[in-house]
Amino acid sequence: MDNATSCDVLANELAILIPEFRGNASRTRCFAHTVNLIAKALISFFLCQPKRKKAGKVSEHVTRHSKSPQSAPQPEVEEAAVELGGGNYDLTPFEQEMLDGEQPLESDKDGDGVEIDEAKEVYDREVVTSVHIRAIEGMKNVGVSITPDEEKTALGLFPKVAGLARRLHGNPSLQAEFEQIVNSLGLGGSDKTHLERRVPTRWNSDFACLKAHFYFKDAIQILTQQEELELEAYALTQSQWRLAEHLVSLLELFDDLILRFSQAEVPMVYEVIPMLEQLKRSMARVRDAAQEPSIIRIAAEAVLLMIGEYYALTDGNEVYRIAIAMCPEKKLAWFDKNPDWRLEDRAEARRIVQTRWEESYSSIPQPTVGLTCRDEDGQPKQKRSKWALPEDDDDERPSVVLDSIETYLDSPPIKKSEVKAAGGVLKYWENRRATRPRLARMALDFLSAPGLIVLRYCSFR
Repeated sequence: MDNATSCDVLANELAILIPEFRGNASRTRCFAHTVNLIAKALISFFLCQPKRKKAGKVSEHVTRHSKSPQSAPQPEVEEAAVELGGGNYDLTPFEQEMLDGEQPLESDKDGDGVEIDEAKEVYDREVVTSVHIRAIEGMKNVGVSITPDEEKTALGLFPKVAGLARRLHGNPSLQAEFEQIVNSLGLGGSDKTHLERRVPTRWNSDFACLKAHFYFKDAIQILTQQEELELEAYALTQSQWRLAEHLVSLLELFDDLILRFSQAEVPMVYEVIPMLEQLKRSMARVRDAAQEPSIIRIAAEAVLLMIGEYYALTDGNEVYRIAIAMCPEKKLAWFDKNPDWRLEDRAEARRIVQTRWEESYSSIPQPTVGLTCRDEDGQPKQKRSKWALPEDDDDERPSVVLDSIETYLDSPPIKKSEVKAAGGVLKYWENRRATRPRLARMALDFLSAPGLIVLRYCSFR
């Protein structure tokens, strides 16, 4: 489920209707929604957003699916001003035109034709605004702040970048002129001659749009300097180009997430927390880097605050910690390797895993043979002659119950290469149904849980 409060109510109601469902303790959060919020929090420092009223009713003579800008219902702008960080930033006519043009022509659908959830959009705006303001105030308390001019420079970055891409895509003659410049500079490698367009409902399109703009920097500077093309308003200032360079480097931290979401397979729950941990540690380095522009450091703090919001929502949920513990290459040792997880967090994770084992899996009937072995990986003992002398430690090493949560947790993690050779974590446990049936069932129950809502997933590719 996503993070809206309506889903809290749904989780509680499901617990009543389905006794096996534990309500919010078993509810996982849509990772795609969380990453979307993280991206919006970051981009909020570089893209001004006007306040908007709800769009009026569509005339019966106008179809909602019309592609024509003249016939499409347009959202009504309440005021051309942005309130971020406690201050007002008046939009220029050019920026207002760009923002209006960036709105989806089909007001009820996103770029993939999926219905836009208006309640979710309201929730997202409220959360992002809150994090935006808190990041500014929090960094100001440690001596990192931005001036109104710096804020205006940053907020004008994406209107120019996305606006130029939109102009070129909508004007074949301008696109042809751009391609000619690109080819003359030798920048058209791999047939890349187009600027990426920004799609408001796709968080990774913001990143792709800026990266393409920076890649074609020399060509864009030549294009926007030609007076007859009337593109001067889209030209970035030197300060904005420097800011774009820092921002592109920052956005590269999201490359792994973008790649993961572009694959056909849906990320699983056990992959979510490690991915966030990696992003969190990287963003903390950016925030604390004194040589970075203040606006970049503050944006990194906003990302950290948003990740913290997500963690807060998972505190009462057992699924994430059990899933990580049941990864044979991670187990509870994973928590020890991450400095943000305290000793008591590791103890709590173990308690949660053991409690769920005792309540749901320990009493499952098991086969009467093949469940004791000294080797944690389940390999059978080699057969020995009955006349052979006992090994030196035969009397000192009692057999252990292989299909036991204690045996599993107390043994060290196995090598990643072994899990990979087995075909991944799910295949690893599938292969152990015979020797560790209860553990395998518990592992597969939690490790097979998707980390996002599949329907929502297509909106974030």
